[in-house]
Amino acid sequence: MLTKEIQQLVEHAEVIKNDGAHAMHTMEAGDEWRQGDVRVIRLPDDAVEEMDNRIKAIERFNGQVAPGTTTGSRHVFDSIDGVVAYALIGGNALDGPIIATSKPRTLSHPEHGNCVDLPPGCYAFPGQRVYAEELRRTLD
Repeated sequence: MLTKEIQQLVEHAEVIKNDGAHAMHTMEAGDEWRQGDVRVIRLPDDAVEEMDNRIKAIERFNGQVAPGTTTGSRHVFDSIDGVVAYALIGGNALDGPIIATSKPRTLSHPEHGNCVDLPPGCYAFPGQRVYAEELRRTLD
């Protein structure tokens, strides 16, 4: 049985739980937002051109920006229409894709809140490190 203090803490956490939709109508280069264990970082519009020799296109990109297999708990775009994905050449386990989108998109995740109306532009999606000896990314 939970102590009174722990029960109050649990109840308060549910009140401040932030799993609702987050409208991101505007983001400027350098702006950052977290969706749980994934960061959404707005890059300059010319980022893909500037990183041309350090990135490669991801073939068969399915819209998922972070590893994870739990159905319904993946960080995934509502559509890949207008989306081009790139990977850093020689990147590490924490590096996520670099995304260039020509259309607003929604980044879905039911536990961490959906990011709606992510404006067209370039974005990076680095992950969170697991506390371990080896460099490893958290998984949903």
